[in-house]
Amino acid sequence: MAATGGGDHRAEIVRVATATIARDGLPALRVRAVAREVGVSHATLHYYFPTKADLVAAVLHGLIYEGIAVPLVERSTATTALDELRGVLHGVVAGYGDDARTAAMLELLRHGDADEVVTSLGRYMDRWRGYLVALVARGQVAGELRADLDPDATAGLLMEFCLGAQTRAPLPDGLAAAGVEQLVSLLSV
Repeated sequence: MAATGGGDHRAEIVRVATATIARDGLPALRVRAVAREVGVSHATLHYYFPTKADLVAAVLHGLIYEGIAVPLVERSTATTALDELRGVLHGVVAGYGDDARTAAMLELLRHGDADEVVTSLGRYMDRWRGYLVALVARGQVAGELRADLDPDATAGLLMEFCLGAQTRAPLPDGLAAAGVEQLVSLLSV
């Protein structure tokens, strides 16, 4: 499907690259094939994404920032740190609700040490860790989370929980949500 205008090319290139990664894997991602599928020249694709790493960074941005951060954090109506934490964890265990995005994210995590992934993924992981450290500290100051928690270590635990939730086989109905509530209970005052 060809994009219809300049502004649409970038989004369509990212969509096709995401679908390609989900379907065929990161090693199979070829910028010429993406350009051909979008209906643009190789030069046009390189105008938007000078390198394959730039294209992968845009895919990661869409998966992580637009797929997780905006819906779960920036649009949150939580009024307490505890409610925000609960909402984020429930949102992560629910997943993207889109098999292609989930498959693409799993593939990028699997190749997290690849040259075209490592820098962008590391940047997002650092931001995510910083957000969680601040969230835990805010919950401690408010008296919602246990004072004896180390915010950095707790952020690491939460990250591992979330990554596990994204990469797991489907659990029986209600078990993932119950796990979130149990974790929140263990962290709460």
